Amino acid sequence: MRNGSPWSILFLFAMILATIPAFAEQTNKTNSFPLPAKVTVQTNKIVPLSTNNPAKIDINSADAKLLETLPGIGPSLAAEIIKQRPFRSVSDLERVKGIGPARIKEIAPFLRIGGIHHQSSLASPTKAVEKRMDLNHATQAELEALPRIGPHRAKLIIAARPFRTIQDVMKIKGIKEAEFNRIKDFIMVK
Repeated sequence: MRNGSPWSILFLFAMILATIPAFAEQTNKTNSFPLPAKVTVQTNKIVPLSTNNPAKIDINSADAKLLETLPGIGPSLAAEIIKQRPFRSVSDLERVKGIGPARIKEIAPFLRIGGIHHQSSLASPTKAVEKRMDLNHATQAELEALPRIGPHRAKLIIAARPFRTIQDVMKIKGIKEAEFNRIKDFIMVK
């Protein structure tokens, strides 16, 4: 065979093709996680969705795109999960329309419950509500940490004091039954 003949080029090409599967197999063996069925791209980094992955999704702080990586969760369910926050346990997801016990069982291995978060404004950091707060004594900043209570509603709550029961907070403009149901587990009256 002469250099540059069609047979030598074909032979070289066949040798290159023969090494590709071995290279791919070796590359997979060096990964620390199994190849997942579904992945998400976040900050130019691929995050595998796998039960072997120790990094679970926090349902109280994950954005819609990350929630959509869960099995059976599309854009509308992700939006509904975000709307129904906060969750104290994974089983609390049952209150989200479209998520039942079977779906919870399917996605539970991928979830964790982090701090209960609420972002009062885009510029301020996320704060966590750790325990029940007294509506009659909480500061404005503490009230703003409640789900869907921003600076304006916090000022209205302070102005409407004293409260005799936690249900009295629904007398404030903008806080009706839906908003009350989001905060009732985090408030009390002494």
